[in-house]
Amino acid sequence: MDSTTEIQQGKGPGRVLLLGEMYLLLAGLFCAAIYGMFFLAVESPIFLFPIIGALAGLALAFFGGTTLCFTLYFLSTFGTTLAFPFLPISLNRLLAVLLFLAWCIDLARRRQSIHISVCMVSFFAIQVYILIAAAILMPSGVGFVYPIESIFYLLLAMIIALGYQAKRDQMILIGGFIVSTLVMVGIPGLIEVVTRQDLTLTGFKGPLRRLDGLSVNAIVFAFAALYAIPLAFTLFIAARSTISRAFLLGTVLLLVMLSLATLNRQTPIVLGTMGIVYIALVRWPYKRFFVIPIIVGGLLVAPFVGGKLVERLSTATDAMRDPSLAVRSDKAVLAVQFFQQSPWFGIGHDYFQYRWREDLPKGNMLIVPYLWEQYQYIDLGYLQVLTEYGIVGMALFLILMAATLVHMIKYYRVSLTLDDPWYTNLMAALMALFVQFLVTMLVMDSFITTRTFILYGFLFAISGSIRSEFARQHGNLITGTDKKAQQ
Repeated sequence: MDSTTEIQQGKGPGRVLLLGEMYLLLAGLFCAAIYGMFFLAVESPIFLFPIIGALAGLALAFFGGTTLCFTLYFLSTFGTTLAFPFLPISLNRLLAVLLFLAWCIDLARRRQSIHISVCMVSFFAIQVYILIAAAILMPSGVGFVYPIESIFYLLLAMIIALGYQAKRDQMILIGGFIVSTLVMVGIPGLIEVVTRQDLTLTGFKGPLRRLDGLSVNAIVFAFAALYAIPLAFTLFIAARSTISRAFLLGTVLLLVMLSLATLNRQTPIVLGTMGIVYIALVRWPYKRFFVIPIIVGGLLVAPFVGGKLVERLSTATDAMRDPSLAVRSDKAVLAVQFFQQSPWFGIGHDYFQYRWREDLPKGNMLIVPYLWEQYQYIDLGYLQVLTEYGIVGMALFLILMAATLVHMIKYYRVSLTLDDPWYTNLMAALMALFVQFLVTMLVMDSFITTRTFILYGFLFAISGSIRSEFARQHGNLITGTDKKAQQ
């Protein structure tokens, strides 16, 4: 059963008064900041640049809104720390603050609603459990290492769920994500392919070893590229102008090529499963004509990447020949040992990196003992959930996965009754991303990441869109027994 809770109703003269008060307050703060800037600049010029930056951020949050600030923040989600010597903290965190400020302003500007479902309750239940367990199980002797980022990730999901139930807003935000992906993945990756040099934020750093663009590594690079593909294709289907369609289709083809060029062994599997799910579910009369070009394209790309992939796959069963497999084997041994010590509640979210050096099993380690100074993560997503969250956390995780699947199927079937295919196609894209998540969890810990929370934010938002559109077209709300919605 779903229920609906609305916040910021914003009806009648009360809303006008609220907006007037907010604008007056912001105008007063802006004037005070300008006065303070000139006053401090005279007394101490060192304060000039921080104040100008703060004013620029306030103007950006106020006039650009959540959508622009979310697009800018998305640039910081590719695993790369955007640090500059003249900033006291990383640009990643400043963009997070900017996004939060923009959202607070948008809360007062427009009415926002949320539809509470079993899936949403399951999603927040496991997050609350993880955060409480992390506070209780925080390791000693390593300082304050509480995963504060996880709290902010919840905010990311809520921003989208609350404020992006309108089709136009969804399209604009997704378009922003596509542009950010091109900036961090597409264009830098293409430059690396052409120059055969490793490109970083500070310039070229020697010969190219693995294609990674401006991402932290090749695995994150491929994951980010794959994440954007179904979203970009959904915009391609909905686009009306020839220029937009050409741009989006070119983006999809570029991201497919670059993701395969990373030579990650899991990429063809993930891309294939995502493609099968998306093509099977999308509402598009021309999709059958895309199957042949996809096959032909795969055959054309195969000679360039096939040999390298086969070479890499040939070592995937021998830990002595494959460093990646060896280090994952080591981590699996350590994870199992930690699980045996704390089976019910685990060792706490992300605390493996601080505890892996404890009591290394002698004779069972291949590589990890030689990486003593480095932080290590379990990488194997399902084992990570079991080790860090325990049996209780794994049970909540499995409940969430089941609830997510049921929720997606329900709203996908309802979307088929709607006139506009956008709702079906975005749901198909989200289901493809859910498949990406399930598959990549075999080799990486992709649960508590920004893109997973964004996925759930869009899922809750599109569910609200489908409910509203169904009520508009059919004159009643979706219920668990609504026969028209289930046909």
